[in-house]
Amino acid sequence: MKPSLNRLPPAPTPVSICLEIQEAGGGSSGLYLENQGITECIFGRAEAESTPGRVRIRLRDPFVSQSHCRLLAGPDGGWWIEDLGSRNGTRIGGRAENHLPVRQVRGAERLEGGMVIQIGRTLMTLTDGQEALRRAVA
Repeated sequence: MKPSLNRLPPAPTPVSICLEIQEAGGGSSGLYLENQGITECIFGRAEAESTPGRVRIRLRDPFVSQSHCRLLAGPDGGWWIEDLGSRNGTRIGGRAENHLPVRQVRGAERLEGGMVIQIGRTLMTLTDGQEALRRAVA
């Protein structure tokens, strides 16, 4: 049985990550989460305000639920993903070079660099935040 994110203690120093987001309809953007007290990131269609430690990202994909999935900093400093009961599910796996998420998220799943996340028709590629920052300023 996969661990529940509700049972994982918060990470003291989460590792920074970068998500390259390709929304259905062609828009693309990047999201950089650094270890500055952000321990949770919720993706969905709902308009909602972020709160200390919790970031909410609104996606304009009609196949994304109001509160679709969340990323959570784990006790090991890595990031985990959990589907929040969305209608179309959250898929992970694959690699950036083939953009094919391979399995449905069940419970809490640990994320790895280069992994592709699909929510609705939106694809996100996970990369190490420090490496992405180095490339951006080089």
